[in-house]
Amino acid sequence: MIRGCTLRQLVAGSVLGLCAFAYAQVAPDLSASAPNRALPACESATFDRGIKVGVPPGMTVPPQGVVVRVRLEFQEVNVDPTVTATFNSGDQTFADAVVNEAKTYRLPCVKEDNALLRYMQEVQFVGGEAPKVIWGPIRPERRTLLTSQDARCFKAADGLPNWSTSEWFRPKQGIGAIVSKQGDDANPGILTAKMTFRGPDVAPETEILLRRGSSRLESSVRDYVEGYRWACMNKGDPPVETVQTFVYVLDDGTLPAPAALTLPQFLSAVDKITEQKVRFDFTTMGCPFNLRLRYWHPFMSNDVADSNPNRREFVEWLRKVSVKPELNPDNKLAGREFDVSVPCLVLDLL
Repeated sequence: MIRGCTLRQLVAGSVLGLCAFAYAQVAPDLSASAPNRALPACESATFDRGIKVGVPPGMTVPPQGVVVRVRLEFQEVNVDPTVTATFNSGDQTFADAVVNEAKTYRLPCVKEDNALLRYMQEVQFVGGEAPKVIWGPIRPERRTLLTSQDARCFKAADGLPNWSTSEWFRPKQGIGAIVSKQGDDANPGILTAKMTFRGPDVAPETEILLRRGSSRLESSVRDYVEGYRWACMNKGDPPVETVQTFVYVLDDGTLPAPAALTLPQFLSAVDKITEQKVRFDFTTMGCPFNLRLRYWHPFMSNDVADSNPNRREFVEWLRKVSVKPELNPDNKLAGREFDVSVPCLVLDLL
């Protein structure tokens, strides 16, 4: 099953024929087109600027480099954020330089409830004849697929909430799929649906991005999502898009084991790997370790199950990478799960 995301649902569905019961697991992902979602744009306008700090004066970057990670907390406009170094692999002078620079950041918009906003940033000092500093993007401390406000907006046609940001639950409706003992129908399979909401009281427009398995699954899912509503829309609001993935398994609850890959094997499959300009020091991430990745390109970002904050930049990169087209004919890898083992080394693609 899909692991590692903030939002999870377990939807019960009755299945006729070969098995009596199946599960559909739903992993919604919202686009930024929803109304009142101005914060990401605000962050971008605030943080897309040049960084004035380089290697601290008088300091030499060691051969292995230095990695500093900080947490930033904002609560008021035009006030210094609270900045804390959460990780530092070098001299304290490097961490101090990053913290002092981060205190100059400003967030010109805050939530109406004046809630504390937390962010994180990774900075790498890379040695060599021409030392350089890599300032990573500023990211929300927690990556969520659905905010609490969004959860209140998303309802079933009867007006009741249709999903939760914190709980597994079984909605009143079921999702069924008739399966037989022959052909693709022997495995109910997987389906990814894209839904576009254009009003608070109308059913979404549904586009099936991927279907693998039972041919009867599609009509069942279409009937089910016909009851979805996005209740927080007003006249003139832009459309809201969601993507949900339904993973069906037979009544014993089993799923295929993930394919085991070493990091070099995985990298050899990444498309245009020589064009990637990234550097990851796994020795600062608690190596060796394993990551569970479910591949979703080209339909949406990959799902990577790991909550270690020191691996955030690596995880975000994994979410974006695609495999070589020749290894993924007809998108056969979409929805497949991989267990990637990461050794203790520095991956330098700069």
